Amino acid sequence: MIIIDYSQVVISTLMAEIGSRTDVEIEVDLLRHMIINNIRSHKVKFHREFGDIVIACDSKKYWRKQAFPYYKANRKKAREDSGFNWPFIFDAINLIKEELKTFFPYKVIEVEGAEADDVIASIVKWSVEHDVKEHALFQEPNPTIIISGDHDFIQLQKYKHVKQFSPVQKNSLNQIQRRREMYWNILSKEIRETEYQTSLQQTMQLLEERGSVRFHRKS
Repeated sequence: MIIIDYSQVVISTLMAEIGSRTDVEIEVDLLRHMIINNIRSHKVKFHREFGDIVIACDSKKYWRKQAFPYYKANRKKAREDSGFNWPFIFDAINLIKEELKTFFPYKVIEVEGAEADDVIASIVKWSVEHDVKEHALFQEPNPTIIISGDHDFIQLQKYKHVKQFSPVQKNSLNQIQRRREMYWNILSKEIRETEYQTSLQQTMQLLEERGSVRFHRKS
């Protein structure tokens, strides 16, 4: 299963294309072309290994906003200051989402009150028991890849059948996570060695001060 984080992928790809150039005229046709090509490229790249595409969408109103009124308030302020016509961009993204539902053979999932994050996490959890390989000796889920640059999805990689690909970085976030873990292991070892050396020096100094023992240091 190929799960596309619709809004995150569309907005991050658009921003990567136009950068900070607020003078660029954004048209619905331009966005439509970009979105459809983006989805098609993921299908071509991942279909053989991961299967069909599922597009996960944000609901216009979601429960986190109701529970926490200031949820994503900083992001809204940043958009207002950006110089882009965000109401037009969001209207165009929603229009194309409806076109994908109506005219394309993709499964488009939008749940009232939920964000795409909730939809994706629910699908992954469901897939563990219900989207399993046929004729396998043991129950094993079919492979799933999440198309999104959102690092929050790294926590779903606790399931061995889940991978993640960032379309902007053009890299697997599984590889990025493994590199982070490797660097952290190296750093942790260095920290432990430094703490050990510091503790050893403090202990030697304390023993010398008490007159218990005297250490001969090399000059």
